[in-house]
Amino acid sequence: MPIRLDPRTKKWFFRFTRKGKSYFCGGYRVAAQAKEAERQARDRAAQIGLYPEQAIRDLTFREVGNEFLENSKKHKRTWKNNVCHVAIPVQFFKDKSIRTITAQNVEACLHWIKSERRVGDVTLNHYLALTKSIFNWFRKANKYRGDSPACDLPMKQVPRGRVRFFYPYEEKILTPILARDTVLWPYYVVALLTGMRLGEIMNLRVADVSITARRLFTAHSKTGRSRYVPLSEVLVRFLEPLISGKKPDELVMPNVCRWCIKFHRKFNPNEFYAGVAQLVEHLFRKQVVVGSSPIPGFCFW
Repeated sequence: MPIRLDPRTKKWFFRFTRKGKSYFCGGYRVAAQAKEAERQARDRAAQIGLYPEQAIRDLTFREVGNEFLENSKKHKRTWKNNVCHVAIPVQFFKDKSIRTITAQNVEACLHWIKSERRVGDVTLNHYLALTKSIFNWFRKANKYRGDSPACDLPMKQVPRGRVRFFYPYEEKILTPILARDTVLWPYYVVALLTGMRLGEIMNLRVADVSITARRLFTAHSKTGRSRYVPLSEVLVRFLEPLISGKKPDELVMPNVCRWCIKFHRKFNPNEFYAGVAQLVEHLFRKQVVVGSSPIPGFCFW
């Protein structure tokens, strides 16, 4: 029987399965309450199977966001990035029903994100695209019918970004400052000489460094593909003491928090920004990838 008595708590509960999905609820004092709860649960399960679009409209935005993340885990390698992004609109809508969300509500959410998070128009466009993708995914899965409340909102027109280079005179200012920090100095040198991303440098292991072949192996980069990065003679001499005596599965770089690598949070702004404005670690990647003039004193591959 689906209704049973828990011998430990002396409470009644029900459990049944419909189309591969299990339904359970307990904590009832008498069997009659458990039977009535089971009848209502079976009725709701039958309606979900017959009218999936009505079932999803009765869900809250929080539940829809959680189901969207569960689907992302199966199909996206970068699903962890969606966890933080989905949490922001969920914080605004909370347990608001999906069928009651309108375009005005989505626009109000974007204004709230802009004021609370202090983000620009580019980031707002990302959140608007995320909201559209959530509704579009449910429509594609035949779980929701109707127009998305975010489809009528246009993307904000953002001027094309200008590439920011890291110039030789800035390197002369920045290198003596970073050389005094034993933690950030290895990250700075490797980023400057290879153009690797910050996450790739932090996950670099001893087994990925080949001194004889003079190259680094980067597994599952931002694009999801692995690649080899050539090493210059200067960088080979720099990495040899870092990997000496370590096991193949150990990290090459000092294991520190990602946000500690953000240079503008680590140093005195008056000293750090002297002649180096708008500095982020991604500038070193642009320096190598874009192919600007090499910095004196460093040998790119």
